[in-house]
Amino acid sequence: MTTGAALTIDHILYVAADLDTASDHLWRTYGLEAIDGGRHAAWGTGNRLVPIGDHYIELFSVIDRGIAEGNAVGQWLLSASTKGDGPRAVCLRSTEFEMQAARLNLSIQDGERIYPDGRRVVWRQAGVAEAMLTGRPYFLFDWPQQSLALRLGQRPPSHATELAGIASVKLRGPIEDFPDLGPAIDIQSAAEMALDHVVIARNDGSVFEIPGGVQ
Repeated sequence: MTTGAALTIDHILYVAADLDTASDHLWRTYGLEAIDGGRHAAWGTGNRLVPIGDHYIELFSVIDRGIAEGNAVGQWLLSASTKGDGPRAVCLRSTEFEMQAARLNLSIQDGERIYPDGRRVVWRQAGVAEAMLTGRPYFLFDWPQQSLALRLGQRPPSHATELAGIASVKLRGPIEDFPDLGPAIDIQSAAEMALDHVVIARNDGSVFEIPGGVQ
């Protein structure tokens, strides 16, 4: 029987109305450097990446409003960015991607981004459509082998302190509406689903939290 035990954190989706403003906030508040990401040409969106150990925070923003207004992802991001910047969802990954997607009843789509130097990164995603429609704060990614080395960006970041990784994520909502999402995901009872906060571990063993984007 497939359970959530095989799920691990891949990255955090951080909605940003403006990439420069969000990058500056993360540096001034947490000492986190956001490095150049790429463009999602079909969606009219782009990102910057904050690598944290083997995880990352993705700053996700509309960069071409005309294209964004013509597709579901861009429309969702335009709406979401009016509600404030911050983490909105956790992306999980597993070597059992298709079995996990089936267990969670999530639809699968393809995705890609193009870095400024022309390199193309591809992946499969499950549950993105459901997250946009329902506000569900989680989805799944599957990275082909050729994209694993590129998923964390084009260069190492220069954070203010050395970081070990994303230790855990707390989600909130009706307990009965959450499936087993693995050992790194904590669930807090609440009326509505949302990402509550992200816990980041430093190399010295200490941790700090980044609150969710909609409190």
